[in-house]
Amino acid sequence: MVFGFNNLLGSPQGSDKKPSGLEFTPIGKRNGGDESSFQVMQTYPKDYSPLSTNGRKLFQPLAESNNIAHYSQESGLFDETIEDFEKIYPPRHPLPKKQTRSPVTRRGLIGAEDDAGIAAKQLEETIKELRLENYGWKIKYKELRRSLENMPQLESDVRRANIELTEQVVTLKQQIQQLKQINQDYVNNKENSDVATIVEEKNLAIQQLNDEIYRLKKRLSSQHTAQDSHREYEEMIQELQIEREELRGKIQELEDYMNHAETEFDEQESKIHHLEDELTRVCSTQTQEASKDAVEQIHRLDAQVQELEEKNQLLEETNAALELKLSKEVRGLEADIVGKSELIDRLHREIESLESNGNQAEQHLRMEVMRLREELEEKQHQVDKVQKEKATEEEYHLLDKEALNEKCERLESELEIARARASSDKGQREELAKLKSEHRRLQNDYEDQCKKVEHLNEDLTERRTQIEIYEKEFEKVNSELKDARKSLELAERELLSARRSKEQVSSELEHLKRAARDYDDLKNDYDSYQEGKAHEISQLKLKIKQQEDELSRMHDNIERLQNSVVAKSELHADNVQLAGKLESSWKEIEDLQTQLHEMKLTNQSKEKEMDYEIEARIRSLNNQILDLKEENARLKLKVQESGATRELFDDNVELADKVREAESARIRAEKKMAKLENEVAELLVELDSQQKYSLEDTYIAELKQEIVKLRGALKVSDDYILELESKARNREVDQNALERLQHELESSASLVKSQETKIKYLETELQKGVAKASEPSVLQEYAEFQLKTCREELEKATNALQAAEQKYSLQLKSIKDEKQSVETDFIKSKSKNTQLNVELENTKEELQQMTKNCKRLARKVSEHMQARKKLDSPEWIQFLENESIYFKTKFMEEFTRKSDYKFLYNYAVRSIKNSTKLLSLTENNANLVKLGIYPEYVNQAEEKRPKLTFAGLAKFVLASVRIKRRTKTHLATLRDIQRVRSEIDVARISFS
Repeated sequence: MVFGFNNLLGSPQGSDKKPSGLEFTPIGKRNGGDESSFQVMQTYPKDYSPLSTNGRKLFQPLAESNNIAHYSQESGLFDETIEDFEKIYPPRHPLPKKQTRSPVTRRGLIGAEDDAGIAAKQLEETIKELRLENYGWKIKYKELRRSLENMPQLESDVRRANIELTEQVVTLKQQIQQLKQINQDYVNNKENSDVATIVEEKNLAIQQLNDEIYRLKKRLSSQHTAQDSHREYEEMIQELQIEREELRGKIQELEDYMNHAETEFDEQESKIHHLEDELTRVCSTQTQEASKDAVEQIHRLDAQVQELEEKNQLLEETNAALELKLSKEVRGLEADIVGKSELIDRLHREIESLESNGNQAEQHLRMEVMRLREELEEKQHQVDKVQKEKATEEEYHLLDKEALNEKCERLESELEIARARASSDKGQREELAKLKSEHRRLQNDYEDQCKKVEHLNEDLTERRTQIEIYEKEFEKVNSELKDARKSLELAERELLSARRSKEQVSSELEHLKRAARDYDDLKNDYDSYQEGKAHEISQLKLKIKQQEDELSRMHDNIERLQNSVVAKSELHADNVQLAGKLESSWKEIEDLQTQLHEMKLTNQSKEKEMDYEIEARIRSLNNQILDLKEENARLKLKVQESGATRELFDDNVELADKVREAESARIRAEKKMAKLENEVAELLVELDSQQKYSLEDTYIAELKQEIVKLRGALKVSDDYILELESKARNREVDQNALERLQHELESSASLVKSQETKIKYLETELQKGVAKASEPSVLQEYAEFQLKTCREELEKATNALQAAEQKYSLQLKSIKDEKQSVETDFIKSKSKNTQLNVELENTKEELQQMTKNCKRLARKVSEHMQARKKLDSPEWIQFLENESIYFKTKFMEEFTRKSDYKFLYNYAVRSIKNSTKLLSLTENNANLVKLGIYPEYVNQAEEKRPKLTFAGLAKFVLASVRIKRRTKTHLATLRDIQRVRSEIDVARISFS
């Protein structure tokens, strides 16, 4: 509170009680011009008369609030409500001393103020509306400027051309208006005597409009080449139609005017001779001006034609550039295909190298995970240990705290006793000072212990948060590993599906070639179509030029006919004829415009179709390129997988070679057999010649026939074996083919055995026949010996064949078993390869994640180390202490200000409420109300006012002394705060 006492002097007690003495109130007000000066009231108003009988509340008591009141050192008022009061009722100049009360009543004054307030409010509302409107216009201007800046070049050109055309239309309208005005003035001045001049002026206007139409037609003819500016041309066509309607109206006006002129022509013939000189002069001046305008328009038209030609050239250049770009992109795509196939090969090689390095990385990562788990367990043990230590320390601190609290209470009770004794005994003050110092020391010790406990709690929370972060990161790594495994499985499935799609490569390549051919055909068709359309456009341009020539001829006819104004009927007929021809020419122009529009639409639709087809072809080519790449990768993998089948094929080739060797041995044996048979036949022939056959010659002949048949069967079996061998060479040897070849070998072996049995049977029969033959000769013995040797060789060959068959059958079985084992090993290795790939990807991702975590942890450790260094530095501790002191002092200062202002405000409101007199809105009373002085004391006469007593004066002096002391202490604290604040600013700059 501002004052150190509760009872102020002379505070109002009510209507019945009189004040016992003077009241201490701050009298005066702050000057509006000079804020530092404080103006004191010199006199009091002598007469006071209340103007109303009803009381009213000017102020409400201050609401209780926990917020700190807003304080400004420049403001001298108690609350913001007084500022609002001043805004509603602005301060007026003080009245002179001897001025009596004004005869103006309160009602009139309030009415005048209300009118002024309403006008001020209306002005404020209009100002607000104007500001809002101004803000809206600013926003619209910014949006329009942004849209114009972001507008594409084509639209901006169209808008610019549209603006130019509108300006041209406006200038044409102004010229027409001027011509009309000149015509009207001339008619009014010369009393309709210058029909010929008016007609010439109209003809000049028509000529200008026709020139404008011709210029716009030229623009229209070059519209097809400038496809992007078709909007501009459509607007030009609309403007031409508008101008055509205007021309029709003008022609109608001319016809009406000519009809009117025909009636008045006879009357004006006498006046024409007098005005011919003036006519010639006016015509010469007008023709000179018209020639100048025509020259300027010609130059302007030439410039526009050159611009359109340049645009046409630019469009042709852009078309050629686009075609070159398309060809380059096609070549680039082909180069990309080759480069990407090479990249696929390189990636396959890298995958193989990564697979070889995968096991090592996996083992390393597993060791790293085990190490991290051990570190986590150690940190968990440390956390448990710290928690136990904290529990013991908390129990110890609780006991210390209780003891300290008891000691503090005891010391406080002793302090109170000492304070009670201090009034009677001054000697005990030293003991009180000792107790105070001891109390301070104990309090400082207690605060130090609390700080240590807080530091320990902070360290413990930091360690817990670090452990939680580590656990969360570990869980995150595990979840990411699982996700990576799933994604790897999906990638493996996609790779398998991509491998299956490689079989369509050749057909898709042919399809691509056909698509390229179709694209070239489409391009050629499009070029031929463009040439045809260009030819049609040139024909249309020729037609338009012909129409324009006809129009120019018509205009020449119009001019020629207008020169002969004297012939009234001929002029009217010519005008009608020209109007009809003009209508027909306009119809032809409209037909040509519709044809042009239709051609434009067809061209646009065909161009869109061609663009869509080209984009579809490009998309299909890109897809086919991707499919080819995937198929290429799949074939390479298939080639790698087919290594085991090649080994099996080599084994089968060796087996086929061995079969061929056995067959060659059998052939050699058969040749020897054939030799022996020939020798036997020769012996039989000799026997026939010697006529030593017995009765069983017929039986021997039958045996010979059977031998021939057996030879044929042997040849058939040999051919069959050769056929089987050729089939085995030409066909890929797989499991089914090997089994079939084995069956065929077994069947051929059984056939050989059957043939051998038959041969044995025939030999026995032959031996019987020979034995029965009488008188065996030396030839017979020799034949028997040869037969015996051949039989032995045949047995050897059959035994060798059987041994080879058994050997090869065993080899086939072993090969089949090896094939099955190789297939199982291949499947296992493939699955193992996929697992290793998955694990390799997982280990890669784990390694990346672990490196990221390690980097993040290293950054955090460095940050914590820096923070720890900062915390350990005494400058940082001093900075924090100064900051806390500064904020505490500022808070206390604001709190005391708030309490002081609250007390003063409540005092002012209470004094006004307890006033026995009613307030008025006169100048002096209003100012007194602002200062918190109740009017019944101020408006009393000097004789009735109570005199100043000694007690009141003493309290007044005491209050002033206390205010002086408080100002001194406040200035000292302000200096300390400024010093601390400067130190804080310096520390912030150094630590930032």
